[in-house]
Formats: sequence, C-alpha cells, structure tokens
Amino acid sequence: MELDQCIAKRRSIRSYLDKQVSWDLVSQLIDAAHNAPSSGNIQNWVFVVVTDDKKRKDLAGASLNQSWMAEAPIHIVVCSDNFKIKKHYENSSDRFIHENCAAAIQNLLLKATDLGLGTCWVGSFNPEMVERIIESQDKEIIAII
Repeated sequence: MELDQCIAKRRSIRSYLDKQVSWDLVSQLIDAAHNAPSSGNIQNWVFVVVTDDKKRKDLAGASLNQSWMAEAPIHIVVCSDNFKIKKHYENSSDRFIHENCAAAIQNLLLKATDLGLGTCWVGSFNPEMVERIIESQDKEIIAII
C-alpha cells in the first residue's frame, strides 16, 4: 500500500475477528516499530506481546475496563527501558522517552494497516496493574496496542 493511502486508511479499531495473528505478522509489526527514529538512537522501546486469554482480559480490566480490548487476539504492550536514556539526557529524558515510543508506535500502527490488521492505541490504563500482568517492574508502560 502506498504511504499516503496507509496514513489515510489507519483507524482505531475496537471490534476484532476471532482469528489468530501469525508470528510472522507480529514480527513485521515489531520490525517496523524498531525502524522508528529515536533521540540519540537509544531505542528505549520494549515490546511485550501478550497472547494469553486471561492476561488480555486482565489488560482490558487494567485499561479502565475497556472490555472490547479482550476481543483482540494479541496485545502489544509498549514499554520504555529508561536507564540509558535518563543517563544520556538527564533532565530532558521524560520528553524523549515518550517521543521515541510514540514514533515506534506510529510505525507499528501504519504497518498493521498495511498488513490489513486492525489496531487501537490505548493510553488509558493503570500502569501498576499492567506491570503486574506483564510481569515487568523495571519498565515504564507507555501504551497498549
């Protein structure tokens, strides 16, 4: 798909088919995200792919009870490993943490559109609950796709 078409076609989807997403497609999404620019090329993003039914339901609950999320066959939790970026940028690191992850998320969303997959960028969630669900206490939770 041409880039302009992909940008115009991308939408937030909240209804999903009961169909698995192949690991090949998931890999293409993550690769697209990894190709995003980042300040200092630090690439602070971390992607946690969640396919477990219970964990997906728990993530929906941790996201202000957005029950439609549980219908999605996978969730990709976008996190930031802040250690290197805080060391490098000190006082301005918070801005770059979120900018870098946002660029990666946009790449992922556009690639999903190109592959015919529906996505929704979820930013409303309880970060402590999400950390417990994905079993990661050392990463900052940025978004759930």
